[in-house]
Amino acid sequence: EQIREQLEFYFSDSNLPRDTFLMNKISEDPQGWVSLGLIAKFKRLSMMGATTSMMIDSVRDSKTVEVNAEGTMIRRTSPIP
Repeated sequence: EQIREQLEFYFSDSNLPRDTFLMNKISEDPQGWVSLGLIAKFKRLSMMGATTSMMIDSVRDSKTVEVNAEGTMIRRTSPIP
């Protein structure tokens, strides 16, 4: 639950305009995918002990973010405003 909330926050409309690092990473991929390995290194997720498999499980039912079929990348489900 906490991991999903944190991931959804990172990709939220309220956070992305202020998070230039993540916005740059999103813009590097034409479809907006970002490496789960990179996201796992973010301070709050690492403090939670989040692994990539935990992150995949936590966002399975998310309406805000999705993980690719290989389980290596994550992105917003809606376009960035």
